[in-house]
Amino acid sequence: MSLRGASALVTGATGFLGSHLVRALVRAGADVHLIVRTSSHPDRLADLSDVPRTTIDDWSSEALTSCLRAVRPDVVFHLAGHTGTRRSMETSSGAGSFADAFEANTTQTLRLMLAVADAHPTARIVRTGGLAEYGIAPVPFHEDQREAPVSPYGVTQLAATHLGQTLYRDRGLAVTTIRPALTYGPDQSPGFLIPAVIDACMNHRPFTLRSPHHTRDFVYVDDVIDALMRAGTAPHVAGEIMNAGSGREIRIGDVADLIVRLSHADIELRSDTVSTDPADLARLVCDSRKAAKALGWTATTTLEAGLSKAIASYRRP
Repeated sequence: MSLRGASALVTGATGFLGSHLVRALVRAGADVHLIVRTSSHPDRLADLSDVPRTTIDDWSSEALTSCLRAVRPDVVFHLAGHTGTRRSMETSSGAGSFADAFEANTTQTLRLMLAVADAHPTARIVRTGGLAEYGIAPVPFHEDQREAPVSPYGVTQLAATHLGQTLYRDRGLAVTTIRPALTYGPDQSPGFLIPAVIDACMNHRPFTLRSPHHTRDFVYVDDVIDALMRAGTAPHVAGEIMNAGSGREIRIGDVADLIVRLSHADIELRSDTVSTDPADLARLVCDSRKAAKALGWTATTTLEAGLSKAIASYRRP
């Protein structure tokens, strides 16, 4: 199956990853339709205002089913959800509470999958999970190991992953989960590490690193989009989970140093004490050999090249 001429429905389309996916689908010649909320910020897709979209705020089964019957997508890319781990550790009265994470990552994902099963069961579903699902499991993470999440974000994403596999086994629903490593690139929100350091460099401000000795696997956004689109067309991937990372483990402090060097900035990088937050894991790195075999996918953008693109995009007027 090719995405050219295919009907593609995208949730989370106005977010960082979703907006990059929408652009890639449009370039590929897909017939793209978006599910958005009234509160969605359309700035990232301001030049694609002609792409049709359906506003669904309550994510009710009825609204989702109606949209699916109207669009009849060949593939549903489900990227909407509650993101982040530290925010999901807040108290139940906060926006990032466990209940909010469960509603967005688990309940709403289940509603969408059941709506697909009822309204258009031949559609594929490609959804994003995350490395937080593995938690304190041994690294490098691989898809057949026992996960051990330590944050509400990781737990609720993992629950959605397992629900997808159950619906594949019980109802034949073609759900594929991609677990990206820490994704970065142009237009990412400044609350994340890499754009925050770039912003400090551009504005000549010192920057304090949280747990600089912790290590991460960073993957450029275009490579993640490539993995998602391949999962939407590849044979024999229904019911599967696949990691999508660079396979390179690097210290957070070293990434910040590299950004400063590539930016030609002269700022002070300060080090905070090592975090005691259980959700702030010391190592996050994954094995992506399964995606290489099943999708023919590998991350092709080096960290240096990806950071250079992110820095250049920040400098654009």
